[in-house]
This record gives sequence, C-alpha cells and structure tokens, in this order.
Amino acid sequence: MAVTWFLMSFCLNGFCHLRHLSHLLVNQSIQQAHEDLAVTKAYKCRCTRKGPKIRYKDVQKLEIKPKHPFCQEKMIFVTMENVSRFKGQEYCLHPRLQSTKNLVKWFRIWKDKHRVYEA
Repeated sequence: MAVTWFLMSFCLNGFCHLRHLSHLLVNQSIQQAHEDLAVTKAYKCRCTRKGPKIRYKDVQKLEIKPKHPFCQEKMIFVTMENVSRFKGQEYCLHPRLQSTKNLVKWFRIWKDKHRVYEA
C-alpha cells in the first residue's frame, strides 16, 4: 500500500515516467502500474483556475462532481449553449469562488422556473 501511495503522489507532481517507476514496483506488474497511473490521472483536480465570465442563461448543462481522494474539492463543470459566444464548450469552474457559487445558485433557480412538466 505504501508503494501505491508513493506512486500516486509521484504521479500528481507530473513525474509519471515509467522508467523511473520501474524500481518502485516490486510486487506489482507493469499492467497494474498502467492502471494505477490511469486512475490517478482521471481523478486529478482540474478546476484550479477562474473561468471566463459566464451568464447563467448561457449554460446548457451543470454538473457537480463530488470530492475524490486525489481532489479535496468538488468539481463544477458547465457546458455552454450553442447560441452563446462559447458555442458548446465545457468549462471547469473553481468551486470556492463567489462568482461560481452565484452561477450555480441562479442557474438552479432559472432552470426550476423554466422547467416543462409532462402531463
């Protein structure tokens, strides 16, 4: 387990070179090492910067992903409408910024207000 933890912290710092890791993998096969690297990369925090100014009416979809062992904050992804200036792009917003909190709040209010109910 200690080898796996060192492997993950080694990978999070951006030094994921297989030739450097080969001497650390005493009891693990190379296949397991590739799987560990893929899992570590998938859960790395991606929402560290402030995104562009986004209006809640320009958001098509809002996804909030929970915390992971490798990322101590939740991740907030927004997909933009095709008619906006961003044309369907996806952004990851920093969850602690006040602008992100306001965007999530107003998007949820706006979506609930404009929801179409089926009979």
